[in-house]
Amino acid sequence: MACPSPWKDIEDKFFECSICLDLFKEPKQLPCLHRFCKQCLEPLLEGHVGTFECPLCKDVCKIPNKNDGFKTDFHMKSMLQFIQLQKTFENEEFRECIGCSNKLKVTAYCFKCKDFLCEKCYQFHSTNRMVADHRENVLALKDVEGESHIKKLASLKEAPRCHIHTEFLAHLCCCTCGNLPVCITCTYDEHEGHELRDVRKVANGEREHLKKILEELEKRKDTVFNIADKINRVNNDVLSIVADTKTNGKSSTKIRPGVTE
Repeated sequence: MACPSPWKDIEDKFFECSICLDLFKEPKQLPCLHRFCKQCLEPLLEGHVGTFECPLCKDVCKIPNKNDGFKTDFHMKSMLQFIQLQKTFENEEFRECIGCSNKLKVTAYCFKCKDFLCEKCYQFHSTNRMVADHRENVLALKDVEGESHIKKLASLKEAPRCHIHTEFLAHLCCCTCGNLPVCITCTYDEHEGHELRDVRKVANGEREHLKKILEELEKRKDTVFNIADKINRVNNDVLSIVADTKTNGKSSTKIRPGVTE
C-alpha cells in the first residue's frame, strides 16, 4: 500500500496490525500505546484474568472489565479512511453513486450519506437547497489533492451519534468503555457510573496527542535517513576492505618471502 499525503513519509507498517499484517480494522490501543485489530486482540485475551502481556513490548496491561473496553484509536481509523478515500479518487475508481445509483467514476464522498457521489450528483449536493445541510460534509477530489490533514477530515464528518441510540447525537464519550460515543440517556442506563467526558474535549485532546506524535516522527525522519546513509557507507567500506584483503592474499601466495626464482 502506498501512503499518499499527508502521511506519505510514514512507513506502511505504521498502518498495519502486527498480528494479521493487514490494515487495521477497528484498531484498539493498549496502555503501552501499541495497536491491534479488535478481532486480533480478542484471542490474546482468552484465558487471561486481570492482566496480559502486550505481544510486542511484553508490557503487562490491565484488562478492562468489558471485553471491548480497550480504547478505540479513532485517529488511526480516520487516517485510514482518508487514505482509502484518496486512493479511490486518485485511481478514478468506478463505484455505485448514492445519488443516481449508476456505477460511475466517483468524484466526491458525502459523510452524511456515508457513500460516494458521481460528478453530477456532487454538483447537485453543492447547489440544491434540498441537501444544503450536506455541503459541509462532502469531501471532493480537489480536497485530497493538496496537503490535507486529519483536522480537515474531522471537520467534514457528521457529529458522532450514540453507539446504542443512533437517533441521538453523542455529546459525551465514555472513557471507561474506550471513548465510546454516548448520549444523555446512556448516562442513566448502560453507562451509569462510568467516567464520562465532553466529546469535543476528548476529540481536541486526541488531535493534540496525534499532532505531537506526527511532530516527533517528522523530527526523527532525518535521523533515520542519516543512520541509513551511515550504514551504507560502512557497508561499502567493509566490502572494499574485504576486496583488498582478497587481492593482497592472492599476491602473497604467488611470491613468498625468502624464495628466489
